[in-house]
Amino acid sequence: MEQFYGASRLIDEVMNMDQNPRALAEHALRRYGDILFRIALNQLQDSAAAQDAVQDCLVKLLTLNRNFADEEHLKRWLIRVTVNLCHDRHRCVWNTRVDALETDTSKQTASSAEDIAIRRLAADPLWQATKRLPDTQRAVVHLRYVENMSDLEIAEVLGISTVTVRTRLFRARKRLQALIEEQQIRSAKTVTPSSMPNTPSASR
Repeated sequence: MEQFYGASRLIDEVMNMDQNPRALAEHALRRYGDILFRIALNQLQDSAAAQDAVQDCLVKLLTLNRNFADEEHLKRWLIRVTVNLCHDRHRCVWNTRVDALETDTSKQTASSAEDIAIRRLAADPLWQATKRLPDTQRAVVHLRYVENMSDLEIAEVLGISTVTVRTRLFRARKRLQALIEEQQIRSAKTVTPSSMPNTPSASR
């Protein structure tokens, strides 16, 4: 939760509010901040952009004049707003950061923990395949397999039908399988005879 401590300052900066909106925003940050960050990171693939998306979601909560029926209602609203905010961000800096990490060898020995994590993700075939999915498919995959939400919960959060959820999951799994197989074939082709270790010929 350390990355969200700065978000608490936004509560005082947005507007002079009564205690109820402030308490609601702080409650949302404490209880759902980590979930929202994981969702935003999955969508934007950049930690700074993900933090910005979560903070923007909190700002919307602060300026919203409405009541929530219960915790689930609040959670669904927060996730939906976070996903929509991520979809509104048309520029993703992930590839730029990965390319910089791969080419700048002078930083290899002094990388931050975040850069090390990104470098490891960049080498993971499943992550590489997942980030090539459309945003809508990537969202349902994350909510289903990372946040362990049911089809009905995902449908309520995203404002779509359960049929649409299952359709997107089916297409995402099919696409992921094809992408991973494609990566495996590409990796196999890079192993040329010249790169294979020399083996001594058998003596006669």
